Amino acid sequence: MIEVQQTACQFLEAEHYVEQNFSARSAQQCHEINARTWAARARNARPLLAMQGEFIIRVSNRDVPYPVDFWLRPYENHFTTAQPRIELPEYRIEEIPPGETREIRVDLPRSFYLWSSPRNGTPDYSLLIYDMAAHW
Repeated sequence: MIEVQQTACQFLEAEHYVEQNFSARSAQQCHEINARTWAARARNARPLLAMQGEFIIRVSNRDVPYPVDFWLRPYENHFTTAQPRIELPEYRIEEIPPGETREIRVDLPRSFYLWSSPRNGTPDYSLLIYDMAAHW
């Protein structure tokens, strides 16, 4: 299981649990905040790692004062060029009200993914799905 928490304009787990204490009332405000601050914060961001297969992603809206969402999708230029191109899955949680948590069951093959919350204006974070038996 992967668990992630949203605060205004960010996911804590992807930024080493460093809460920025942003104050925003809309995704637009978060986009503006992240345009100013993401370059410096990105140096400390880390990809989440998980083994390929089925698991649950639990997403919490810890204190964002409006409903947020969650969007997991393949990175367009993923590095599977030595293999035939496969269609990679995409997953969404449409609405997570303030103070609530939602879960989604995913089945992810080995690849590189991006995840974010468009409704919370977060940056794109990374998720690396690996296979213990395979080599990149």
